[in-house]
Amino acid sequence: MLPLFDTTPIRRIPYVTVLIIFIVLVVFGIQLAQPDFDYFIHRWGLIPLLFNPEGRELVLTVTTLFLHANVFQVLSSVYFLWLFGVHVEDRLGHLAFLLYFLMAGFMALMLQMMLVRFTNLPLIGASGAITALAGTYLIYQFRSRLAIWLPVPGRFRNTYLAPSWIAILLWFATQFVVHAGKLGVVDYNIGGTAWYTHAGGLLFGVGMGLMFRAITREERTETPKPTSDTATSEAPPANHKTANHTEAIKSLPRKAHRAV
Repeated sequence: MLPLFDTTPIRRIPYVTVLIIFIVLVVFGIQLAQPDFDYFIHRWGLIPLLFNPEGRELVLTVTTLFLHANVFQVLSSVYFLWLFGVHVEDRLGHLAFLLYFLMAGFMALMLQMMLVRFTNLPLIGASGAITALAGTYLIYQFRSRLAIWLPVPGRFRNTYLAPSWIAILLWFATQFVVHAGKLGVVDYNIGGTAWYTHAGGLLFGVGMGLMFRAITREERTETPKPTSDTATSEAPPANHKTANHTEAIKSLPRKAHRAV
C-alpha cells in the first residue's frame, strides 16, 4: 500500500518543507561525491555506542537526520516528507514546523538508541521524524481523503480514495504484520530499517497532534468576542458630532462673525 496525495488544498507555501527536502538532496549528493561513502556516514551519523550528550554527538542528532544509505531511502524520505510535511507546516506555521521536525527526529533517535544502545552501527535518516509528521497529519487531517495505491489481484485500476485515518492505520498495520517476527529481537551487528523508530515516531506524532489541537482550541475559547449589548452601549450616537457642533454655534454671540 502506498499513499499518493491528499485532496485537501493548503493555505501556506511550504517553505520549510521544501528547504528540508533541498538539504536532504544536497547532503546525499555530497555523500555520493565522497571517496569513502561509509566513512562519511560514520563521521556524521549517530552511533549509539559512542553517544555522549555532553560532547559533539549532540550535534550529530541533527546531522544524522539528513544522511541516507542509498537512493531508495532518500527518495522515500523526500516523498513522504512532501506528502505529510506540507499539511503539518500549513497548520503549525513555518518556524514551529521546523522546530517540531527536529524535535520529532531527536525523540525517534532516542527511542531507537534505547533498544540498540551498544551497537556501533550509525542510525541515519529522517524516517522517525517523518512518521511523527504522519501521526500529526492524522490528527489534523482526520476527515480528509487520501489517494492510495493498493495492489488488488485481478484489478487493473488499483488507486482508491480513502479517509486519511484508514490509510495511515493500514500502513501501520502493514508494517506490524511484515515485521511481527522481529518484535523483541535486537541484533547489534546487522543493519537495516529501524522499524521501532517508525512505530515510536507515529505514536509520538499522534500525541503531539492531540496536544497541538487542544492548545489551539483553548486559545480560541479564551479569545473574547464583543456582544451586541456591549457594542451598542459603547458605540457613540450617529449625530454626536453634529449635535455638539450645533450647540457650539448657538453659544456664540450673534454678531461674532466676519463678513468676507
